[in-house]
Amino acid sequence: MILILFGALLMGIGIETFAIYWDTSLQHHVPQRALSRVSSYDMFGSIAIIPIGQVVAGPAGETIGVSDALIVAAVIILVAVLGMLAVPDIRRLQNT
Repeated sequence: MILILFGALLMGIGIETFAIYWDTSLQHHVPQRALSRVSSYDMFGSIAIIPIGQVVAGPAGETIGVSDALIVAAVIILVAVLGMLAVPDIRRLQNT
């Protein structure tokens, strides 16, 4: 129980830190006239895929087991993050 609590705390801190950096980057790198549109596309893309994950999670857990489904999800997240970090412009993004 304590391990889950500690993990949830770390996840919350990570998500909030990411949100601050993400919003700051949007405000610095997206022209003011396009900020609303870019923010709405970002929010739509972030929220629209959640139901797909929820639909896939149950059958994946039943088919390959909960532990293996969680490992697959972790690998997908890792690949996505490494893919993002592979883009030089993202790695070199600076505050202007």
